[in-house]
Formats: sequence, C-alpha cells, structure tokens
Amino acid sequence: MLVLLTTTALAMPRFDGTSRSTILLAEAAWGYASDCTDREAPSTEVVPIVRGPVNGGFAAEAQIGPDGLQQITLGQADAPPVVIFHEVAHAWTGRGPSGLVEGRTAVLADCMARAAGAAVSFDDGRTLHHMAPLVDWTNEPRDRLRRHDTYTAARRWFAALDDALDKGELFPRSSWPSWEAFREDLAGRSAQVDELLEILDLPLVLQVQAMDELV
Repeated sequence: MLVLLTTTALAMPRFDGTSRSTILLAEAAWGYASDCTDREAPSTEVVPIVRGPVNGGFAAEAQIGPDGLQQITLGQADAPPVVIFHEVAHAWTGRGPSGLVEGRTAVLADCMARAAGAAVSFDDGRTLHHMAPLVDWTNEPRDRLRRHDTYTAARRWFAALDDALDKGELFPRSSWPSWEAFREDLAGRSAQVDELLEILDLPLVLQVQAMDELV
C-alpha cells in the first residue's frame, strides 16, 4: 500500500527501527532494488520503520512525500521479506494512479525477491474475472476480490512490459504522474510495447482474456 505524505537522498537511507533484523532486511532490499533498476531512489536521509495500524487491512504501507520514501509502517512485528521488498520498492515507483504504481512496484519487488532467493508473488494463473480496468483501478479495500484480481493483472501486465523494455526503463528517475504521460512516453518503443499498450484500451472482458495470455 502507498500513502502520500520532507531532505532528499539519492543513496541508501538510514533505516531506523526497533527490530535489527527488519532494518537489515530493508537495507538488503534497497541494494537489490538498486541492482534491479541500475539507479538509486529518492528518500529522506532517515527512513523510520515503525509498527502501527495500517488502513484497509494492508500488511504495510510506504509513506511517499515530495522527497521520496519517508517511512514504512508495518501492521505486524515480524513482516516477511516479501512485505519489506514491496514497501521499499515504492521508493522507485513514486506517486501516481494505483495500477501504474502498484503494478510496477510488484514487478520490482519480484526482481528483488529473486535476487535474494526468496519467494516471489504467488499467481496460480487463474482467470481474473473480478479485475477492474487497469487505468481505472483505485487500490481501495472495499472489495478484496476485485483488489486481488486487479493487483494480479497489473503485475502480469507490467512484468510483460518490463520484459519488452531495457533494464530499468520501467523505473525512471522522474516517475509518470498519469497513465496519459506513461503511454505517451512509451508509445512507439517497439511493436511488443505497442501491443501491450493496446490492451489498456480493450473492453474489460477482453482485458481479462489478455491477462490469461500473459501468465
């Protein structure tokens, strides 16, 4: 989950928290993300990792402000690596529409997990009947099945797009503020990229079918 909330660092921040193991995991995650994207991400010089309530039943949330990653809040004391990877990855994906941010964050978190020899996001390959159109999705907790299917669709679609782009292109220093800016920037990169962008314009029933083909 991403929460919008300020000195900017373009190097690993100092993670601060009560759990040494969590701090070490966050530091490792930052290194993996840097390797996956070939760049550093913006953050405040110190990023607290705190335990506290997280809205909407999410496992954790990353607070992103004008200077980048500011804080990570964990809903449970001993968060598994996949949770830490995901929240740290938000430093590279910034702010924007839910699908554009969460899909790229999931792809980066999976790259980090593979580098660490940890489990990647689970996807049983089933048809995502309950997904929302990617460009219209807002990551809200009201309908958990809809949220799950759309999140999975975003991860599948962005994983395919990441394969079609050069390393790190999906995570530019200046992140896209809108789907329009994203599409304008990527249009014409290659036939494969254009085919993937065309999926966004399909009726929902055909988007669902297209996501089946991306498994």
